[in-house]
Amino acid sequence: MITADAVDAPSQETDLSKLSPALLTIDWLNGDDVFCYLRLIFALASHPNWHLRLDKHGHIARCIGKIPDIWDQDHPPSYSFYLSAFFLRIQVARQERAAPQLGTITSKQWWDLTRMAWHVASRTSDQYYPLHDQTSNNYDQYSHNYDSDVLDDGIEILEALVAATKMHIPQRASRSELEFLCEGLGGTVNRLKWRTADESILSAVRELKDVVDLRLNAEG
Repeated sequence: MITADAVDAPSQETDLSKLSPALLTIDWLNGDDVFCYLRLIFALASHPNWHLRLDKHGHIARCIGKIPDIWDQDHPPSYSFYLSAFFLRIQVARQERAAPQLGTITSKQWWDLTRMAWHVASRTSDQYYPLHDQTSNNYDQYSHNYDSDVLDDGIEILEALVAATKMHIPQRASRSELEFLCEGLGGTVNRLKWRTADESILSAVRELKDVVDLRLNAEG
C-alpha cells in the first residue's frame, strides 16, 4: 500500500507513470478515500518532479472542481486541510510558474478553504470521528480512522496558509465567519505552543489571530 510517508522516499519499484492516473480513480463519495488521496498528492507535491505529472494528469483541475462539493463550515471534513495545503504547496514551489489552473480559484473559494483548513489544523486526529453513512452520498464529515495529524504532515505550509488567509479575508466578512476563523486560529496557536513549533510559524499564526480579533472587537 502506498502512503504519503512512502512517497517521501520513492522506490525504484514504483511505476510512477501508472501511479498518477491510477489515483484519479478514487471514489469522491468515500471520505476515507478522499482523505488518503489528498494526503498522498500533498506529499507528492513536495517533489518538484511530480508537479508536471499532477498538472498533466488533471489532479489540480479536478481538485479545484471539487471545492464547492466539500465546503461545510459547520462540519469541515478533516481532509479539507490537505486540499488547501496541496494548492499552496504547488503555488509556493512553482511561484511564477505555478499551474495556471490555480488562478481559477476565486477569492471566495480561498476564503472558504482557509477557514476550513484552520479549523482542521486546530484539532488533533482523535477529535474526528467516522460518521460516514455508506447508504448515502454524503461525505464522511469527520472522516478517517488514522493516527496522522495534519501538523505532522504540513506544519511548514502554515505560513503560506497565513498569507493566503490574509489575502482573501473579505472586507465584509460576517461576524460568524470571523468567529469561526478565530476559533480555528486560537486552537492552532495552542497546538503549536504544545508542539514547541518554530517561532516564525507560531508568530505568523498568532499575528493573524490578533488581526481577526481586532476586527471582531471593532464590530463590538
